[in-house]
Amino acid sequence: MAIDSSDPAPSQSAAPTAAVALLASPSPPPTTTLTIPISRPASPTPSGRAGKPILRRDGPNRREALLRGREGSRRRQRWENDRLLSNPHATPPTASDWEVRPLHPRRHVPYEFASLYDHPKFLHKGGPVANRQVTERMPKELKVRMKKARGAIGLLKSLEEDVRKLVLGEQDEEKAREGREKDDAVDEVSDEEIVFISKRAKHLQLKTEKILFESPASDPGASFGRWLVHSIATYYGLKSWSITTGNPAKRMAYVGLKKDPENSSLAVRGMPKPLWLML
Repeated sequence: MAIDSSDPAPSQSAAPTAAVALLASPSPPPTTTLTIPISRPASPTPSGRAGKPILRRDGPNRREALLRGREGSRRRQRWENDRLLSNPHATPPTASDWEVRPLHPRRHVPYEFASLYDHPKFLHKGGPVANRQVTERMPKELKVRMKKARGAIGLLKSLEEDVRKLVLGEQDEEKAREGREKDDAVDEVSDEEIVFISKRAKHLQLKTEKILFESPASDPGASFGRWLVHSIATYYGLKSWSITTGNPAKRMAYVGLKKDPENSSLAVRGMPKPLWLML
């Protein structure tokens, strides 16, 4: 390939000339307007340091942690036992556990036995009140007054022992009477004269009442002793009353056995715990 030497060489001074011309006449930079609203507060700039969580003295997490307690403590053991967490046989409550049910025991009577429900031998109610056992519970008023008068415990003990002797004597008499009736039914009839004693005469032979407390009618402090007699009689299911007799006047407090309204016999209740032992 032949190169013509007559062609002129390319000029390399055009580019520097253009750069010099650009530096000689620079164009002005564009201007921008910045507006800052005065009413709106400037937002705080976040700092590079990470903020710590706010320590609160009370909160749901803190309360739950206090209820649970530390691991291995007695509080944690009680908390786990209350929620049955360590019990492998624990089952969660079902919908039937939240049903509203009666608190009294329900007795299911089949329909075929419904006609027997009105039978006279079917006991719907308990026995008479006189035959029920005495509740071994000291009356509240008696307990309060005996705490204030500690010296009256000896008086309470002596009065109560007399009442218990009266009740126990009646119980022994009832047992002896039943034994005599059985023996009389088996004994052979002798040639001697037989004397029949009616039930009314046997009933009159029993000691059904007793004087427990006696004091002058003008003694103001004797009212407490009579009140003790009435409280003891109420506790043992007996009747009590006070009368004024004699000259000079005396006030006497009696206790007596109640009669059963059904068979007109003496109603003797069970022997409860002594009152003076409950103080």
